[in-house]
Amino acid sequence: MNVGCDITGWKLKSRAVRMELVKTIPKVVEQSSDDVLKRTIRNVEGSRYLPGTLPVRMVTHYLAKSIKRIRISWRLMAVFADKRIAHYGKYVHDGTRNLLPRRYLGDVITERRQALINNTKYVFLKAIRKVGRV
Repeated sequence: MNVGCDITGWKLKSRAVRMELVKTIPKVVEQSSDDVLKRTIRNVEGSRYLPGTLPVRMVTHYLAKSIKRIRISWRLMAVFADKRIAHYGKYVHDGTRNLLPRRYLGDVITERRQALINNTKYVFLKAIRKVGRV
């Protein structure tokens, strides 16, 4: 028979940290996907003052309107171009035999990857410290 006694409070503390992180994960995922969504739309729409920087030649804003975000699970969201709105989004992003790729979503991920990781670390450490004060 194994009877355990948590004199240090480690089990109680680790349970509290786990519960706080479970509450924090959806918020971090929401923030990160929102950042990626906004920057992707901005990347697609381009700058009106810099001609030639848009991923598509004719600006109808269908590609920008097609960029969506959905929640897959409580800790996972996806940002994508909805093919029902702009069926050509995949071809613009990945390219074809005759069209060079213009990675409007991939560039955002490449550019923001480290910032998103650092933000996630910061929010998690803040949540852990919050539990430490209780």
